[in-house]
Amino acid sequence: LAKLRHPRLLEIKTPLEETKESLMFVTEVVVASVANLTGKYDNILGGLPRALKDFSLTDVDRQLGLLQVAEGLNFLHKSARLLHG
Repeated sequence: LAKLRHPRLLEIKTPLEETKESLMFVTEVVVASVANLTGKYDNILGGLPRALKDFSLTDVDRQLGLLQVAEGLNFLHKSARLLHG
């Protein structure tokens, strides 16, 4: 994972570490999930981050987001030759 580089993929800062109970790696900072950006905040601990207060997505934002996900999946499938389901 750490070797995959594409503008639509999270940058891996620290490679994968595996224990019996978990898999761990460190990525670039992520302030919210797609669920959070669509108004679902039940998984946020410690209160709503400032970046999400009064945040809303326009239809164009949603379309661009879907395009970016498709670009990332296309890279993984065609260039990195990884399968996804």
